[in-house]
Amino acid sequence: MRSGGGRIHRYQSLPSTNSTAKEMAAAGAEHGTVIIADSQTAGRGQYGRAFFSPPDHGLYMSVILRPPHFLTETPSLATAFAAVAVCEAIEAVSDKKPRIKPVNDILLGAKKVCGILAETSAGAESGRVRWLVVGVGINVTTPETVFPEALRQSAGALFSAEETPVTRARLAAEILSRLASPARPYGKNGIDAQYRRRLIERDEHDETNIPDA
Repeated sequence: MRSGGGRIHRYQSLPSTNSTAKEMAAAGAEHGTVIIADSQTAGRGQYGRAFFSPPDHGLYMSVILRPPHFLTETPSLATAFAAVAVCEAIEAVSDKKPRIKPVNDILLGAKKVCGILAETSAGAESGRVRWLVVGVGINVTTPETVFPEALRQSAGALFSAEETPVTRARLAAEILSRLASPARPYGKNGIDAQYRRRLIERDEHDETNIPDA
């Protein structure tokens, strides 16, 4: 199956969608290629932290982006860009109002419902980015009892058991259309404004909340 740019690869389980995406990117996979897994056995977040990825309840996807189609070559800025894209996608399919905890966590209320990890590869001689992989992990319908005890105070799900959830396929499509589209409705300044508007922790005197490195 193809997305707007590359192919969509679906798996029942992977160690990490980002790891698989990086392997595919290194082998030449095209811009917009998507890797989706129903579960991850070694999901990763920033600084190598584990990301809990149980089957049936979450959306675990990674998207390969290649120049000149993406806004930035800086992973931290790409993470902020992806955070805005995820918030927009959630808002497009629900009445939820997600907020961003800098720089890679999406929260509903006080609970983290999504983590983002951007990784890149540059040419040895040119130093230019050859590809960027953006990984998104969302707890779509994960019940509190499924989370390990240590995570229950901080982790939550996008939809509760009392709500009718949006399908993971539709949510993935909304995210992909924003991440991989070569034409965005706003550039870096617009992304910065959208990012700052959704921040939970925000310095009102800081005009550049998106990190540059």
